[in-house]
Amino acid sequence: MHPLRVSSNTRQSISFAGCGALNFYQVGVAQALSESMVLRDATLLGASAGAGLAVLLSAGYDPYSIVRRMINLVENAVGPSRFLGPEGVQAVGEAFTDEFLKPDTFRDVSHRVGLSITRLRPFGNIRASHFESHQDLVDALRAACFIPSRRRPAARYRGQWCIDGGLTDNEPILDKHTFRISPLWTSIRADIRPSPLHVGLNEMVRLPSRVRSWSLFDRGLRDGRLRLLSRRGTALLTTS
Repeated sequence: MHPLRVSSNTRQSISFAGCGALNFYQVGVAQALSESMVLRDATLLGASAGAGLAVLLSAGYDPYSIVRRMINLVENAVGPSRFLGPEGVQAVGEAFTDEFLKPDTFRDVSHRVGLSITRLRPFGNIRASHFESHQDLVDALRAACFIPSRRRPAARYRGQWCIDGGLTDNEPILDKHTFRISPLWTSIRADIRPSPLHVGLNEMVRLPSRVRSWSLFDRGLRDGRLRLLSRRGTALLTTS
């Protein structure tokens, strides 16, 4: 685990993992980090759903507001089935960029985020961090969380065919000091992750109820606060 700096000469970097519907947990952790003023000057990285969260936090969105709006957004995009299949994820990605990205958001987040994207040819991972226009940021985010379907096998980003960045780098880092967050208890390298008793992997692909969405948020908030308050071993909160 990595110490989390509140203030330092080196800019803090924080990574949010790809995680599907479990992103509500990461929003809760983000609220805990926001309360400690950690997010203010941090470089935020993300894969898949975590990429969207990184952009919103960098643009100044309040975590509580993100949860409220996302609950309504995903319900409208996915419908009553609550299953996040490929087409459901695509619909959420498009609705997400329409709902949250303002015409000047690309200026606010350029060089402050790093979005993990999988490029198909040549196959590999690319990191999007600078955006030339509103549409450039829209294309990057939709590519970063794009799950292929038979009807739409890939997304287009800067002339290249791309899919979900979680396939090639689900926990993007800036350097060895990047603070990692994941709602997957299997993410053994994460600095903050839930217990398997509280969050199940099967929840990634099914839209949670409103009550469960807030429960995931509260669990992330609780885990984040505990991590920040810890005074043992490598979990020390430094103030250097």
